[in-house]
Amino acid sequence: MRLAVLAVVVSLSSTALAQPPSATPPREPTRTQPRKNPAAAVALSVTGTFASYALLVGTASSEGGLLLGFGSLFVGPSIGQWYAGKAGGFTIGARVLGFALAMPWFGRLEVEEDYECETEADCDAQHEHFAREERNANIMLAAGLTLWFGSTIYDWYAAHRAATSWNREHAVTFAPTITGSGPTRSTGVAMSLRF
Repeated sequence: MRLAVLAVVVSLSSTALAQPPSATPPREPTRTQPRKNPAAAVALSVTGTFASYALLVGTASSEGGLLLGFGSLFVGPSIGQWYAGKAGGFTIGARVLGFALAMPWFGRLEVEEDYECETEADCDAQHEHFAREERNANIMLAAGLTLWFGSTIYDWYAAHRAATSWNREHAVTFAPTITGSGPTRSTGVAMSLRF
């Protein structure tokens, strides 16, 4: 039994080695994905960011335009990632959080202007309270601005990374092809890579 198995294996391998393979070149797949340009993704993110600020400044006189410009500040930097096939990710949420952290700074301006003290002791206590609130509001403003601009700059970097990742994921192409050895032909799979 062992001799029979060995004889079959030797005969098959010697037949395959004796004849040169006659592989046909792989066919191009019917649908190819276009490559994403990482520089274009970054340019879209940077342009979306500055266009959002320009829209905000240009439409500040009308309420509807102001809301449109303000809303575009949140999504504008993520345009490059959308081009590369990835949603904005956490950065839109980070900008919303940065805005929420900065709000106490604007709120303290209204409270301080509206307050009138009745006695000198009351005024001293309120001034101390306002000074403490101002320090806290400045810390919150700094944290909010850091989060806002940090997430915007990260969006620029992530746009490049998303386009590169998209190209890497779509660079492998599998295509059916006919391969054979000798008189027999069989179906196989060929793989091509784009760099």
